[in-house]
Amino acid sequence: GDPFGDGTGGDSIYGPHFDDEISARLSHDQPGVVSMANAGRNTNSSQFFLTFRKCPHLDGKHSVFGQVDAEGLDVLEEIQQAKTKNKRPVNLIKIFSATVVEDPWD
Repeated sequence: GDPFGDGTGGDSIYGPHFDDEISARLSHDQPGVVSMANAGRNTNSSQFFLTFRKCPHLDGKHSVFGQVDAEGLDVLEEIQQAKTKNKRPVNLIKIFSATVVEDPWD
């Protein structure tokens, strides 16, 4: 998240930064990929992003850790259609909850 609301992020549960967990078998190959935002190698913190389309240029640079399911793609489409000014949403967009459908560590 972004506890200060200024785009700088904040500490994660692992501290200020944690290492990349990049897997060659996980790709930014479709809409709805959930991936860690970072400021360079091994600088993951508390921010993440969702893709709206294929983004192969992000592969090997950002750790993929999730995928929006088919039901959530409608919400993703609504977010994409939000009005913007200076590349920022005019109205605040918040994600209030997310559900882990399949936990790979279980």
